[in-house]
Amino acid sequence: MNDIAPDLKLGTATRVADPRRRRKRLLIGIVVVAAAALAAYAANWVHDRTTHVYETDARIVADMTVISSRVAGLLTELAVDEGDRLTAGQVLARVDARDASLQVEQIAAEKAGFAAERARAEAEIRLIEERTQSRADSERAQVAALQAVLAARGSELTLARDEFQRGEQLLAARVMAQRDWDRVRTAFFQAQHGHARAQADVAGARAKLAEVETERLQIGMLRQEIERLHHREAEAAARLARARTNVEDRTIRSPIEGVVDRRFVRPGEFVDAGQRIVMIHDPRDIRIEANIRETQIGRLAPGQPVDVKVDAYPGQSFRGRVTRIGSTATSNFALLPTPNPSGNFTKVTQRLPVRIDLENKDQHLSPGMMVEVIVDVGGR
Repeated sequence: MNDIAPDLKLGTATRVADPRRRRKRLLIGIVVVAAAALAAYAANWVHDRTTHVYETDARIVADMTVISSRVAGLLTELAVDEGDRLTAGQVLARVDARDASLQVEQIAAEKAGFAAERARAEAEIRLIEERTQSRADSERAQVAALQAVLAARGSELTLARDEFQRGEQLLAARVMAQRDWDRVRTAFFQAQHGHARAQADVAGARAKLAEVETERLQIGMLRQEIERLHHREAEAAARLARARTNVEDRTIRSPIEGVVDRRFVRPGEFVDAGQRIVMIHDPRDIRIEANIRETQIGRLAPGQPVDVKVDAYPGQSFRGRVTRIGSTATSNFALLPTPNPSGNFTKVTQRLPVRIDLENKDQHLSPGMMVEVIVDVGGR
């Protein structure tokens, strides 16, 4: 009995020691696996940090277009609401255009009046030309014919004067008979009368021609009046175009295809020239702006691929590429400077803006959404 008892005690001790050794080996195995996993994670983390740049300070941005009124007036209509999709040229709002439309009608009437006066003057010129052209030609021909008659009468007068002078000499020498002398003297007097009448006819014809030419001088005056009316009509046309532009400016249209982000006024309000009406943006022209730490900026270059994670859509992935790297830190754009009058200095890592263009632009991505970017720098 005494010999068997020690063996039983030894077997019990051996069975108790085996679970302890197993637990120890299990714990060692867990530690080894955990160490291996930690080493793999560390190696992967080092590799990722070597080949990628991570940044959470990034957001979606777009060019925001603020539509304002070019004229002052009462806003009679606001045709869009926030969130509405727009097409290029779509009416956004209308400003009261009654006075502007009446001004257009007034200037158009003035322009029509100038055109009517110009047309009347042109018609009068045509009438004067038709009435006086033939008369002027006839009077010129009449003057030429009477001048020819006057020349003939002058020759006859010269011949009669010579005969008269010779007759006086012959009569004084008692060579010519009294009857012949009376005939020569009568012929001389008739030649004088005929020459004087021819002169009077030429003078009368010239007076009529001068009268016709004086009437034709009105054409020059009318042409000057037409030129003046032409200038006034052109001035009225310019004022009419400006007035029509004023009417068109009272219908405010979208310059781009986009979406309405915000309305600043309501129908019935009075708006001034330059006052904001709505703010819009083109959802097809969105991009990402990431503020990268200056310690990482040297690893970036245009064209590098980027993985994008949008906080609003955690299950979706987006791709992009670096397109532009900023040349000025964002702190330089701060409204309030950060002077250091005390002399105490704490170095703060600065950030530079980097533009990333998306390859797959989802229409649900909105400006201002926060995103995370992972830039593949390829071990740079």
